[in-house]
Amino acid sequence: MNNQTNLRFIEYTLVEIKENLNPISNFWEFRKDILLQAQGSSFIIKENEDIHKLMFALEILHPVCPEAVLLTKENYKILIYEHQFEDVLRDSDIITDFLKPDYKLSEPDYFENEFTLDLEKIWLEILNTNKNYIDSLKQALYKIKEHFKYAEITTLYGKAPAFLFLYLQHELINKVGELWYQEDETSKAIKIRPLLI
Repeated sequence: MNNQTNLRFIEYTLVEIKENLNPISNFWEFRKDILLQAQGSSFIIKENEDIHKLMFALEILHPVCPEAVLLTKENYKILIYEHQFEDVLRDSDIITDFLKPDYKLSEPDYFENEFTLDLEKIWLEILNTNKNYIDSLKQALYKIKEHFKYAEITTLYGKAPAFLFLYLQHELINKVGELWYQEDETSKAIKIRPLLI
């Protein structure tokens, strides 16, 4: 008998961020809308949103949803995290490579006061040498592991692919005091964690 016949198949709920809802100026409405859409299920979210909105959505849904997938602009479906307590089946087009220990940050042994990581700079350096999107993401995560320092206040900087921001956001749960996002040097940093809840 095939063991896969007993596995639960994961179906994803598409969570769409409404254009008129801004998590900064209207956090509680944004939160309510995101939670009602997801209903605690595994969800998929599209990259065609501002990174800070995607980060707020992930921060809200992470504690209540068993897994999250990002649909990239390049049409890849990449698993950001999973909290499954059993083996499951997923569509074959869901990329799960990034759950491997190779890409995980090491455990913190020392904390700086503040640390800013320019993800866009890392991404652009890698794109100059590699044109394959998924391979470039993998190389970027290796490079991030080399440069990353744990800090009480961590800022992720840039407009690099949303996956890098969301993946690191997940990796840093319970490992940093505050998580901030800043798009560029002219924009104001936005506090993602802790939320107002």
